[in-house]
Amino acid sequence: MSKRLGVVACAVVMALLLHVTDLAQVTSKGAEVLPDEPEKIGSVPAAQLERINTFVEVAAEADSIDAVIATLDDYDNDAISTTLSAATQLGAGLDEQAMWNAVLRDRRVSRLYSLLKELPPALARSRCRAMFDLKLKKLVERWAKFSTVYKNAAQIVVCTDLYWAHHAVRGSVFLCTCFCVASDVEEIIDEWETTLTKAMQESGVDHLKYMRATGGSIADMEPDELFVLNVLMFVAHRQHCELLDTKGAAILPFPVQKRSLVAWDVPLGTPNDPQKRLESEIPCLSNWGPISADRRSAIIGEAKASLTRCGAFKGAGRSSGK
Repeated sequence: MSKRLGVVACAVVMALLLHVTDLAQVTSKGAEVLPDEPEKIGSVPAAQLERINTFVEVAAEADSIDAVIATLDDYDNDAISTTLSAATQLGAGLDEQAMWNAVLRDRRVSRLYSLLKELPPALARSRCRAMFDLKLKKLVERWAKFSTVYKNAAQIVVCTDLYWAHHAVRGSVFLCTCFCVASDVEEIIDEWETTLTKAMQESGVDHLKYMRATGGSIADMEPDELFVLNVLMFVAHRQHCELLDTKGAAILPFPVQKRSLVAWDVPLGTPNDPQKRLESEIPCLSNWGPISADRRSAIIGEAKASLTRCGAFKGAGRSSGK
């Protein structure tokens, strides 16, 4: 990826996204219970249980693929915004947000997975590609709208809708990884990066000036490197490839967790029923640790090259992560 041209500081204080009553549970790393932690039966915080029940109800209301896709970037429901905002903090470093966790905990993504699974593979693949195109187009449109408002505003504007529009893109990338061929995912990552970088360059927004003016949290409009690495690890898992360098050494210098995508209507803390796990053994890295930005980019580039050597990728996209 190019150097981070796309840093956009959104003046989104976490309190705007989270219930104040839930903030202690959200910011405490061990307080929230993940959907695939059945061993924690009976220890789920009441506020979290209430949020998930509401989230399940929201997912249940959308009974078709198109209906669920239409809701994927909605954030007006407090149960959704609080649950997913909490997920980005689980295991994340001080300067990071684990967007992969948010996608895995989005009950709408689980709902889409179940509906797509009912389709013939070729149709599921085409629907996922179309969903990615739709959500990426919508993100670019929101970015253009934000840029226009920002340049003409007398005061700082909040870009919360950009954050959630990008969440919808991430959700579609995850589902493409599940239902498309690996070379599709390679193309999607490249298109994701190229499209957003071009949109930011053409916007005329002074990103650094905006960041200094707001002092708010930073949302990167480029594909998040940590999310991309999780995608690459998932592709490797599904293709039975090991991420190795040219000398046969492991590329990843850190342990990787395994998570599951549970069915959209599974309550938290339920017994470990394999039938309720839509995808198991999903690689999950929630933070980079003390790895430099340059080394992060190198790891992504090496992972892509490894997938090319094992035949999963064609090697036609950008060779590095930056």
